[in-house]
Amino acid sequence: MRTREFVLILLLVDLALLNISCTINTIYINRGVENLTFSHELFILLNISWILSYFCFIVDIGYLKSKLSKMLLLLLKKFTVFVAIASTVLIYFDNHQFPVKVYFISILVFFIMEIGLSAWIFYFFILKNQPGSNKIFIIGDNHVGNQLYRYFKKNSFLGLNPVGIISTNEKSNNPFVLGFLNDFPDLCKRNIFREVIVALPLSDESSIKNIIQISEKCGVKLHIVPNYFGIIDRSFKTETIGTIPLLHIRNIPLDNYPNRFWKRAFDIIFSVIIIIISAPFVIIISLLILIESGWPIFYCPIRVGVNGEKFRLYKFRSMTLASDISDELKSTVKNDTRITPIGKFLRRNNLDELPQFINVLKNEMSVVGPRPHRTHLNQTLQQKINNYMIRHLVKPGITGWAQVNGWRGPTEFKIQYMGRTLHDIWYIENWTFTLDFYILFLTVFGIKSRKNAF
Repeated sequence: MRTREFVLILLLVDLALLNISCTINTIYINRGVENLTFSHELFILLNISWILSYFCFIVDIGYLKSKLSKMLLLLLKKFTVFVAIASTVLIYFDNHQFPVKVYFISILVFFIMEIGLSAWIFYFFILKNQPGSNKIFIIGDNHVGNQLYRYFKKNSFLGLNPVGIISTNEKSNNPFVLGFLNDFPDLCKRNIFREVIVALPLSDESSIKNIIQISEKCGVKLHIVPNYFGIIDRSFKTETIGTIPLLHIRNIPLDNYPNRFWKRAFDIIFSVIIIIISAPFVIIISLLILIESGWPIFYCPIRVGVNGEKFRLYKFRSMTLASDISDELKSTVKNDTRITPIGKFLRRNNLDELPQFINVLKNEMSVVGPRPHRTHLNQTLQQKINNYMIRHLVKPGITGWAQVNGWRGPTEFKIQYMGRTLHDIWYIENWTFTLDFYILFLTVFGIKSRKNAF
């Protein structure tokens, strides 16, 4: 089950318990009353207050499987905010509109129900077999590799579905072995899995380094059961799966569901605001393009997005129509004769990117992230840079860390494509909301963000 679906189901269950508690207590406290009436205002207040407190402390599934004490502490935090919001509203209204006795007893009963629900989730629900959504290969036909395979099969609530084991021993008779180390590059290209766990002996350093290079070239997430410092020369994150330590060779903050949730929420709100504000300008720009060079108004090339998925990107057309396919594949250069006068103005001020907020609303892009490249450029840079595909572990953006630091435009020379890629990977590994706001500020006011804007 995906984290987003799990979080939504928990919220719906919580709201059901809350309304059941309020209904039962209204009936019990007003027993004997002939014309029993429910305070709809109280129901609305409690529901809205719980929704707000719930999303203040939204967490990933991984948090819920750690310790029951953590779940109960999280519940206590939610209830503190819940009661604070509801009570603040309550004090401004009289007791007839909000029956105070029903309010307090309903909250108490709901709290007891939530404690029981948390215990039930921890001890029963997360142990229930669920089909894994993320296909994963384990490299290492040994005790650790087989233990991991059995663990993931048993605890499928983790969302990891082990496809099989890759062995270094070609004489292995393990029924779970689906290939050998020499087959790994071909298996990566077939795209039958999205993640790999390496459980090779620490002495096999050369094989592990080779696996890292192949995985990053294919854009596959890699985890190592670890040599902590002998192999990895970058920041990493550790986790424990059962009794086995696991090492994530790249610490990607957006792998954390709460971070993704709030980034997506910001993307939607920010995009809607920009679309509304820019609507008159969009109409004017469309008319100017139509008058100057005719139809089409938009240029909609195919770009490569998160996990290598392709999507159609929307831009205002700033060039004359391509006469042939080779002309269309050419990178833009300074004083490019294909750029129209209106297009030159749009490109210099980044106004040609305005339609991409539609891509953001369609969940194909983010407001901030690595810029999406053309398909053939993507393939070229993937061959030139081993870790290039790491860019595709997050959604592409309208603006990005590389762009505001001047790494935009041509990618003809090594310093150009290396500079852009390294800045994008740094952003992915060091993402924060503060960094996103800083990038947006530099996009508007920064000097380097206009460098190579042609």
